[in-house]
Amino acid sequence: MCAAQVNRSTSESRFIKDVIKITSGTALGQAVVVLFSPVLTRLYSPGDFGVFAVYASLLGVITVIGSMRYELAIPLPSDDQTAANVLVLALLFTMGVSCLSGLAVWALGDRIVSWTKTPTLRPYLWLLPVGILGASSYMAFNYWAIRKNDYAKIGHTKFVQGIMLTLTQISLGIVHIKPFGLLLGLVVGHTTGIGTLASSAWRNSKHSFNNVSISGILKAAARYRRFPLVSSYSSLLDSLGAQAPAFLLAVFYGPVVAGWFALSQRVVGVPLTLLGRSVDQVYLGQASRLMGTNQKGLRGLYLDTAKKLLLTGLVFIIPFGLLAPWLFKIIFGSGWLESGRYTQIMAPMILTQVVIAPLSQTLNFLERQDIQLLWVVIWVVSVIGSLGIAYYFNLSAAFAVIMCSTAMAFSYVLHFCFCLYVLKKRD
Repeated sequence: MCAAQVNRSTSESRFIKDVIKITSGTALGQAVVVLFSPVLTRLYSPGDFGVFAVYASLLGVITVIGSMRYELAIPLPSDDQTAANVLVLALLFTMGVSCLSGLAVWALGDRIVSWTKTPTLRPYLWLLPVGILGASSYMAFNYWAIRKNDYAKIGHTKFVQGIMLTLTQISLGIVHIKPFGLLLGLVVGHTTGIGTLASSAWRNSKHSFNNVSISGILKAAARYRRFPLVSSYSSLLDSLGAQAPAFLLAVFYGPVVAGWFALSQRVVGVPLTLLGRSVDQVYLGQASRLMGTNQKGLRGLYLDTAKKLLLTGLVFIIPFGLLAPWLFKIIFGSGWLESGRYTQIMAPMILTQVVIAPLSQTLNFLERQDIQLLWVVIWVVSVIGSLGIAYYFNLSAAFAVIMCSTAMAFSYVLHFCFCLYVLKKRD
């Protein structure tokens, strides 16, 4: 076996081990979430899940720019000193965005619940800035752990997050604190693990953090300015496209329909997406090592990862999608049959999401934020436009889901083509 083959075999083995470290914790944590979902569907109504879907959509959209995307730059510097300055910069932006969101909730809270037809959400909107602060801070320390290849610790925190999310939601549901229990559980799930990752970062890189300075933060801000100037807008639009279905279904068809959709996402979409994100983090670490030394290897890594994800998706998603209506009725109760139908409708889209979403940071990593922004615009227009057209022509909620899923699947395939085009050009 030649040296190149040995190196490739070693690299593939390391990649698989790193993926397992994260996915094992993520899978176990999400298994807890999914396994106890039948309990939640008997503690909370579809309307409660609809309120939860609106809150989760708002949280997801704002959190993605909580650090102005500087967290993505944390693994990139060649030295820890610069990376430490980037981490502190990300945390400073997180605090600022959280404060601004708090002011927005205070000023626009009544309008938000009026637009989304969720008046029961009004007393709990204060959880929005709290959730943004926690979730964005976790992501910043998560990327530091990626930099240090500490995938086992990331996997551990993902497992604990799933447990804490579920325990909180079930506990408050039992004592009839609804829908607050669902919302607080999400916040707890997003923020659990900050202490573990932060203490590890400080313990192992204390010298770098002690030498963080204003000048160093400003230099880091200037060096990676494309992330807030371009990636933040792109990521915001991307998140809008991802969160728009649940949010707009609540606006157009009411919180019950949004609740059915939210359960479908919780049982199928969310676990698979989180597993994909685990692959994304390892993929980013592997790609960073190939960036300056092996451009063809980078394209090979991209294609090999996509193939593995496709095989995984075909094995699990297609059979589950076919049986979804029957399974949802049996497991969650007859009131959730429509969630199973939505899952069946979205199965092809979920497959494309599983394959392509974990690779979605490729354009940002290659600093082609311009192409990423172009794709995101197409994505958002397709998703929002499909739901808007369905509502305008008085089509059913199920048909709206069909149109939206088709638009999303098309957008994911287009993103794959864009990434492959850029990688080929770099070769």
